[in-house]
Amino acid sequence: MRAPLSGKVTEFNVVAGEYRMDTSQPVMTIADLSTVWVAADVPETSIRLVHPNEFFEVRLNAFPGEVFFSRVARIADSVDPANRTLKVWAELDNRSGRFRPEMFGVVRHAEGVRTVTVAPAGAVVQMEGHEAVFVEEAPGRFRVTRVRTGKRTGDKIPILEGLQPGARIVVDGAMLLRGS
Repeated sequence: MRAPLSGKVTEFNVVAGEYRMDTSQPVMTIADLSTVWVAADVPETSIRLVHPNEFFEVRLNAFPGEVFFSRVARIADSVDPANRTLKVWAELDNRSGRFRPEMFGVVRHAEGVRTVTVAPAGAVVQMEGHEAVFVEEAPGRFRVTRVRTGKRTGDKIPILEGLQPGARIVVDGAMLLRGS
């Protein structure tokens, strides 16, 4: 018997010597495993962050300590009502043949990660409807600098715009300078 395509036999539905009359039932399943799919359930609250052709970091239980990268190929069109997630499929290069269907692991969205300057929460003050920090220009001399901040995490606030990395800022008592 000749296979209609090349690949790996992933399932046998017949044993040696068995005779089959029903030609509509498959005898075996052949799959091209040079690329495998990574399927992830992404919460609907986070799906806005995932886009086709972006990358996921994949950590498989079978290969502890190793990180693989897969490319997002498809995002489901509807939310699973049972768990409020959307299925995302990403392609993982498997020319080495290491990965098997149904392996288990963890995926992490690898796109959109960037390095930002952070400041202690006490360094950022509200001034005339905007956020600002006090930058030291010279010993004892400070300049108000308008900044745009991100979401506070613990006692740190990311500074998205307005502050150069390495700038010296007032981190304690900034409210006292506000009135001067």
